[in-house]
Amino acid sequence: MNGDVTDPVRPMLDISVGEFSQRLGRMLQRKAELQRIAITGEVSDWHPRGEQGVYFSLRDSNSVLSCYAYASAARKFPQIAKGVSVRAVGAVRTWAGKSEYQLLTDELTLAGVGAIAAAVEALREKLRREGAFDQSRRRLVPRFPQRVALITSPLGDARADFERQLKQRAPNVSVLFFPAAVQGQKADIEIADALRRASASSADVIVVGRGGGSEGDRSAFNSEPVVRAILASRIPVITAIGHVPNVHLADEVADFVAGTPTSAVDKVTSEWARTLERLRNGKSGLLRGYREVVTRSLQRLEIIGRKLEYTRERLVATTLARIRSVDAALNARNPIVRLAAWGSRLARLSATFDALRTPAFERWHNSISARDDKLTLAAERVIGKKTRELEISVATLLSLDPALPLKRGYAILRKAGDVVRDVSRLSRGDELTAQLGQGSLVARVEIVNET
Repeated sequence: MNGDVTDPVRPMLDISVGEFSQRLGRMLQRKAELQRIAITGEVSDWHPRGEQGVYFSLRDSNSVLSCYAYASAARKFPQIAKGVSVRAVGAVRTWAGKSEYQLLTDELTLAGVGAIAAAVEALREKLRREGAFDQSRRRLVPRFPQRVALITSPLGDARADFERQLKQRAPNVSVLFFPAAVQGQKADIEIADALRRASASSADVIVVGRGGGSEGDRSAFNSEPVVRAILASRIPVITAIGHVPNVHLADEVADFVAGTPTSAVDKVTSEWARTLERLRNGKSGLLRGYREVVTRSLQRLEIIGRKLEYTRERLVATTLARIRSVDAALNARNPIVRLAAWGSRLARLSATFDALRTPAFERWHNSISARDDKLTLAAERVIGKKTRELEISVATLLSLDPALPLKRGYAILRKAGDVVRDVSRLSRGDELTAQLGQGSLVARVEIVNET
């Protein structure tokens, strides 16, 4: 119960965040053993900031320590490379903004090549002798993957960001998620196990990575279990570890190095995105072409309709003119009209004859009457004959009416306004206008039979 904060013997301290940070800093300053301390470790994340000084980290196989040196002290440091072992001397201080502690360094001496860096180099040389870095063993990433296996931490936003960007660029591609710790002591084992499970899945490509971090945080990607799992994968592996200037062993054996998860999304969706864009452009082009074809067709139909209307009116006018001409010619040749004229002349002659009637004339008249009866019979025969001829002519004239065959189911075909009377004038693909009994239509020639 001694650790219970509610113990009435031990009063509770109630302070703000800023005051806690200040108290922690003062407490560290009161610790004499922390005011001058030498710490040995391997350099990682070396970031000079000019006159602001230099930020760097020391690490070993278990931990990472943040360090800072003012520019005046940093100018006295030897040439530093990542991975070397150094002895840093300074005082432990807190960074008030985040209540984090760091070693304020004023001396830095080289202690030789770091064990971690040496181990990585030894593994790199071993893999090189095995041919693990040969370009010939690298596989091409599928142009159109349908399923992507994602290996990253279940914590943070890496998974959500990856899936969101993938859905935006290629919504048809699905993600198979294999969670694994991407930093810490057991991260290499979890990543290697996730790689084996992803390789046995139905995925087309594997993306393994994290969103950057310190060199110590990324140490799992320099481990042999992870490298071996990438080499053993049956499908291509893309690494997206971050910090592109830093090369990891996992990057050196991977089939493609994306640098960041966003770059990995670009790689696996590039062909999908281009294809979808081409499809969208093609659809837009088809719609524009369809509208243009419909517009042109409607314009052509309108022009053809006006031409047909003009042709119909001209044909009707021509036909009516021919009918009137034939009717006038028939009337001129009508025996009834001629006989009526002859009757008028005979009436006038009869009156003249009555005035001149004499016995001799009576005898002559009687003879004329007899002949007149004969003429009457002959005239009747002529009238009957001419009447029959007139009826035949009228029937023939009516048969010439172009509307009658159309009403019986026939049609008048025209090509470019001219009546088609011979199939030898036609070819496959010709456009014809058909005048029917009621309305008209436009047709296209598919087969021409000349027999």
